[in-house]
Amino acid sequence: MRINVYTEELITVGNNPVMAEIVTADYISSRTGQPMTNYGIRIYLKSHPDLHYVPPRDDDRSAVTFWCGPTRKHAEDYWRFVGKMAFGVA
Repeated sequence: MRINVYTEELITVGNNPVMAEIVTADYISSRTGQPMTNYGIRIYLKSHPDLHYVPPRDDDRSAVTFWCGPTRKHAEDYWRFVGKMAFGVA
């Protein structure tokens, strides 16, 4: 699968994209029946003005979420990895 996000869709302040956050999803594992948490990095995109955000019950904003694993460290490590790859740092 490929997802295209164009520069005009990124939310920016000045020239810097800033709308990203670490998010969580709590769920019950279908394999073990135990509660689990998955951590992800969500990058928000510009949305049509009619879309709204009413926490915690409704969030129609456009976003791309990368689910990274069962700890916050997984998400932080992935974000650092993406930064290294983007800037060619080994």
